Amino acid sequence: MAATPTPPERKYKILLLGSGNVGKTSLVRNFVEKRFSEDYLPSIGANLFVKAFTVTHKKAKVTVQLTIWDIAGQQRFLPMNATYHKGAKGVFFVTDLTSPDSFDTLPKWYENLYKTIRDPIPTVLLANKCDLEAVVDDNIISAAMEKVGANTFYKTSARTSENVLEAFTTLTKNILENAS
Repeated sequence: MAATPTPPERKYKILLLGSGNVGKTSLVRNFVEKRFSEDYLPSIGANLFVKAFTVTHKKAKVTVQLTIWDIAGQQRFLPMNATYHKGAKGVFFVTDLTSPDSFDTLPKWYENLYKTIRDPIPTVLLANKCDLEAVVDDNIISAAMEKVGANTFYKTSARTSENVLEAFTTLTKNILENAS
């Protein structure tokens, strides 16, 4: 007889925000489905993913269900993105280490988020595509962290899975801490 899965103890909505083609969808697919595709299909509106996993919080195992909102990164969708922000408990701002422009647009994503939600939420900056040759240095990453109020950043790769699980685990633990 198969064991009955443990229902999640906590459910949280998180967002992935950032320019188009930075790898938001690829990061989520890596985390949720353990897969990567070289094909680029821009998101329209938002893609939704759900993943339950267990983290250690205050010396106890906690099963958490994340509803992950992968928000379209094209500038033309920015005005309607505010409708997706409501109820979010955490956010990843995603950039591309091969694209300085992806760092330049972060203030717009940040401002748009905080037009909708009032209180600060746990924030992690992801500098994606670390498997490729970076053209962005650590000073730019530090400045970006400050601009979006991130206390943590990860250099990630959706292709190789580098730091993907760690990033989602960290944001989830920050959300749990914030909810305590």
